[in-house]
Amino acid sequence: MQNVRWAIRNVQPAPHSSPILDAVNAANQTTPPVPKTSLTLKIFILEWRAQVAEGLKPSSRKSAESHLRRHIVPLLGDCALTELTTKSIRVL
Repeated sequence: MQNVRWAIRNVQPAPHSSPILDAVNAANQTTPPVPKTSLTLKIFILEWRAQVAEGLKPSSRKSAESHLRRHIVPLLGDCALTELTTKSIRVL
């Protein structure tokens, strides 16, 4: 159930609905909501290193760091976590 709530909260409006929402906001004399900023994968990895990687065996940590440094961060590091999709991850 928690995943469903997360998915519902994080649904982005379709691009074509923006003019309609703008008209409703103008009619109600309200301002559109400010979009929330999202963590990038690169920042998440920094947190992962501090909280999780410390508990890994040295060989596992070395392997994970190698994958992150050579493949994941260069391709997806600047991507917001909310924008990551299975399609973007398949690039790897």
